[in-house]
Amino acid sequence: MRCCSLPAPSPEQLATIMRILHEAAAGRRREERDVTLQPPEVQRQRQEQATLKRANRIRKLEVELDRLRAEQAQDGPSG
Repeated sequence: MRCCSLPAPSPEQLATIMRILHEAAAGRRREERDVTLQPPEVQRQRQEQATLKRANRIRKLEVELDRLRAEQAQDGPSG
């Protein structure tokens, strides 16, 4: 495969890829539609949950970063 590129996908493969992409796009449109149909209170609660989830992830990443920095300090200066 060094001298030649990958062979072109077959019509069946292209059809499968297109089906997957269309289904994903349709699912995304359904999700967006469902969110707009939700009452404002439900939308607010979902937004708060997403915010808390992000804050939790940031905390975990900060702990991991502190651990890595401590490891690096123990190893001494890199060079």
